[in-house]
Amino acid sequence: MKFFTRHSHFLIAIVFLFLYSFFAVIWFKQGYFQFLDIFFDADPKTNIDSFAHGTWGRNALSHAFIEIIAIPIRAISLIAWQFHLVEDQVYFREFLAIFISPLVSAIKLVFFFKILENLGVERKFSLLLTLVYALSFTNLIFSSIPETYSISSLFICMLIYLFVKEARSGHRAHTSYWTAIGLALTGTTITNGALFFIAYTLSLYFNGRLPLFKAIVRSSLVSFCVLLVVIVIFYLSRYMLAIEGGSEGTADWASSYTVKNLYQAFGNILNFSSVSILSYFPLGFSTQVNLDCPNYNVSCNSISLQFGFSSFILWCAAILFFLLIFVSYLKAKRDRKTLNFYYLCVLLIAFNFALHTVFGRETFLYTQHWITPLFLLVYPLVHTNYRLLILIIFTQISLSVFFIVTLEQMISLQGQI
Repeated sequence: MKFFTRHSHFLIAIVFLFLYSFFAVIWFKQGYFQFLDIFFDADPKTNIDSFAHGTWGRNALSHAFIEIIAIPIRAISLIAWQFHLVEDQVYFREFLAIFISPLVSAIKLVFFFKILENLGVERKFSLLLTLVYALSFTNLIFSSIPETYSISSLFICMLIYLFVKEARSGHRAHTSYWTAIGLALTGTTITNGALFFIAYTLSLYFNGRLPLFKAIVRSSLVSFCVLLVVIVIFYLSRYMLAIEGGSEGTADWASSYTVKNLYQAFGNILNFSSVSILSYFPLGFSTQVNLDCPNYNVSCNSISLQFGFSSFILWCAAILFFLLIFVSYLKAKRDRKTLNFYYLCVLLIAFNFALHTVFGRETFLYTQHWITPLFLLVYPLVHTNYRLLILIIFTQISLSVFFIVTLEQMISLQGQI
């Protein structure tokens, strides 16, 4: 019994590994992953191609390392084929690929619990907070579909864990640990390099006691080297394997996702704020019709959490977001170490806020990049309220069940598969 008590966070991770995998298999079998834009502008089809096959898929500098995942998947597929366990290697590889997001998300839950533990949260409340985090709508969705965001979220969680562990122990982690996470994070999505720079700079400044200017210079040098290595590996591997690069990451591709006026930018600001709250509670999602679906490999119906200015939910959630940020600051400023951690989380959120003010069509798609620092900002407001945490968990489960039950009605693939 003592063993299960001490390792209960691992049990939570295992339970959610099966839960996320269950949804992944069901949605894969139902054909939801055959199309682009079906879940909040996500691209499960191209990600499956990259994860499963490597030589075809996204092959984009913006996600330079994701095709590496195909190496172990291809190896497992080849071994299974050699022992006559599978007949169709392509299908088998694609089936294996859908378990990448559930696996990395389950590992993330362990790191998330460890972060809370290092922040001094009592164990029983750490477990409840981990459940709230695991049941959040953004984790439910992006832990179950083949996407890069769950992978990025794991490495962001690892960055934060390294920072709080340094702060608690009083000893800085070796540069190699930071560099390894930086490479993985930047290689998953290239703009994540800025998140690594922020976290590493604050680690040097707060935990390493370096002057701010020296911390920025050293962090800039390491971040530049990380970015350079990612770019060199990407182009060298494409050259050696004679693989043609994809369109993502090019100027034309980036332009198609960039806002064109202040009206759109303000809409993204409000949507960023609102989906930060709705990432935990699936309220207000709608179905959008894609008129191009007969001609392109996109779903005719897509689920969206992007709101117009007239939405009551948009304004309420946006106001709540800024209110929580302010109240959490008032609570954090009483303790220096807590304030240092607050600055880390706020800057990680602020970079994403700035980026997605001008970039992106569906703001909810990117929530995995700031969901962890946001939760860690506001958890002190509720973490000792046992009844409130139970109520939040019950509400999350109820709303998620409603979403899953109505999903098939919202998205009809009849005639497309």
